[in-house]
Amino acid sequence: MDLKQIQTELKKVFSPEAHKIRDLPGGGQWVYLPWQVVRERLDAVYPAWVIDFSEVQYLNNEAICRCAITIEGIRKEAIASVPIQILSKSGKDISYGSAPDRLHGEAVKNAAEAWGVGRYLDNQEFTAKYLSDNLWKLDTKLQGELRKMLMQYKGVWKLQPQPQAQPQLPPTQTQPANTISQKQIKRLWTIAKNQGLTEEQIRAIIRGNGFEHTSEITTSKYEAIINQLQFPKQVDRNLINQEIISIMKRKQISVEQAQQICLQEFTVSSRSKLTDLQLIRLRDKLSILVPA
Repeated sequence: MDLKQIQTELKKVFSPEAHKIRDLPGGGQWVYLPWQVVRERLDAVYPAWVIDFSEVQYLNNEAICRCAITIEGIRKEAIASVPIQILSKSGKDISYGSAPDRLHGEAVKNAAEAWGVGRYLDNQEFTAKYLSDNLWKLDTKLQGELRKMLMQYKGVWKLQPQPQAQPQLPPTQTQPANTISQKQIKRLWTIAKNQGLTEEQIRAIIRGNGFEHTSEITTSKYEAIINQLQFPKQVDRNLINQEIISIMKRKQISVEQAQQICLQEFTVSSRSKLTDLQLIRLRDKLSILVPA
């Protein structure tokens, strides 16, 4: 894919069930995407994406850093900030995770948004209506949160009922012309497995092209997906390892500490046993650690 195609894929709307809803401090609700979902989109569309972080700065109750994502040699940067401590109305600390961990997730999302990932979330009315139109695809908890949120747009539009199930095609009838056949689906999985891709990587590539399931893949997108599975972009492991070593020296992270992080995150202690994506995630994890 050229850069224009990459940006088009990055900007695609995520599947309805990928979204979450949270309460806003001043009242109301906000639809958002977990940072892990954003990371999967980047992995699927351009596996060789590179991320870098500035040192974490602390100002009053805020942890702040700059974060940039580089794709095809182009670097786009954003600022991220999270509260160090979150207090309830009663004064109880309700913070989840450490501030650096939360800052990492926020930074990834903000830098990815600079590339267009999830940018549509700025239009919350559009996003809420999109979820409403696909209500039956959401779990019970998210449906309840969405109904609460839609009170903000009362009178604008209503929740859409679940469409009537379409009758199943008899076995003798052919597959609809615009989606791939069972034979093509079997070929896709065979090619992917022969490439040594994990199921997570395969499904990430499929989602990156706008489909949740192989049965939804259209004939017009089929060969492009096959090409992505056959010729995934190669990650320069030597370069990533050099970056890791540089970060460890700069932040005075010992080999033992790095091995412990590997064990905690990936259940292996050696970088050589990590997949390309895991190696990149280890580098990102080390880059936001606060020096002891």
